[in-house]
Amino acid sequence: MHVDGDANFRSDDAGQQVTFGGEARFLGAQVRGDADFTGAHFKGEAAFQHIRVEGNSFFGRDKKLQSTTFEGAAGFQGAIFEAYARFKRTKFISHARFENSHFHGAASFKFAEFAAEGETTFVGAGFERGAYFDSAKFAGDTDFTSAVSARDANFLDTEFSGPVSFREASFGVVHFGQGAEEKPGIRLTKRVSEMLHCTRFELEKSVDLRGFTYDRVYVDLEDLFSRIATGDRQPYTQLEQALRRIGDDTSANAVYLERRRVERQRMFSEGRYLRWATDCFCRALANYGIRPYRLAGYTLLLLVLGALFFSPPGAVKPKDDKRATATVSDAASYNIGRAIGVSVHQFLPIDVPVGSDWVPASGRVYILARISKRCVCVPVWPSVYGTFLRISGAILVGIGLGSITGLLRRVSP
Repeated sequence: MHVDGDANFRSDDAGQQVTFGGEARFLGAQVRGDADFTGAHFKGEAAFQHIRVEGNSFFGRDKKLQSTTFEGAAGFQGAIFEAYARFKRTKFISHARFENSHFHGAASFKFAEFAAEGETTFVGAGFERGAYFDSAKFAGDTDFTSAVSARDANFLDTEFSGPVSFREASFGVVHFGQGAEEKPGIRLTKRVSEMLHCTRFELEKSVDLRGFTYDRVYVDLEDLFSRIATGDRQPYTQLEQALRRIGDDTSANAVYLERRRVERQRMFSEGRYLRWATDCFCRALANYGIRPYRLAGYTLLLLVLGALFFSPPGAVKPKDDKRATATVSDAASYNIGRAIGVSVHQFLPIDVPVGSDWVPASGRVYILARISKRCVCVPVWPSVYGTFLRISGAILVGIGLGSITGLLRRVSP
């Protein structure tokens, strides 16, 4: 079929629909003008494979609120839309196939309905000027594998009731979320409203993001984490990098921690218990380098215990009897300030003046502890704790520096 002008199959002003009772075949059709199927009803299969429309393409609701409806399979494989393609509020009752179709203009599928009885595929589809699926409803399986969008791909307030795949797809900017609601008297630009209200999108089943790449993404992480269908690292690292590029380090850190959680669970399920235990230790000690505030708590605890162990008489001794300013009689008395200094000196992996004149004694000393109404003498070995403190300090300081510089996160498995 070759049409030099417009191809008009839309309903008239009175609402009289164009109805295709059997199979509608537009295989390889060439339309030089617009192709208008607004309000048309396809009761059988609709074959639009390899159709080429040089003007605008219109499918959707007419003035009488009658939507273009495909009761049978709708095939648009290899179709080329040179200009704007509107499928807004179109209803697909059966399969909707757009494999390797190409949209040179903007493609709008806003409020479109894809039924559960069929499969919706955009495998290999190309969207040069953006793809807009805002408020669309996908009831069955949906596949965007290897789809490409050079500009925005919007899924604001979109519902996916079945599994959805974006495997190996490549989009410029992806918006997953809820559409903006403007307040009376306040009109927001489309860009600003999307940025402010992009919070949710509905995923009832799994989403496959393996190999999915994009420059920027806006998404509610809580909705997404529970639906990612794979434990592969790539979907998480791609999402983390995209969030850091737009300066959202808080969300990027949440993605990194979620990725480590998923990998930790996989280690345990695969029986790699040593690796799992090491990973749990890293999490408990430094939270994988993300906001490692617990390191300060561990450090304070070790220093307080050091002050307790080094404060009893005889717990420390002069480092050098000939040059030390302290005396043996000083070591035989309680001195909390001296104990704190020794604790700090033993903890730090570098030599500092604080507490440098003293070293933990190798003998046993006793700490008086009150348990209920009784006083109990607890034996401790200052030199043993000093060794433990030195090793712990080297580990904690090293982890702390790695966390601050980001090195710990970058070299993590």
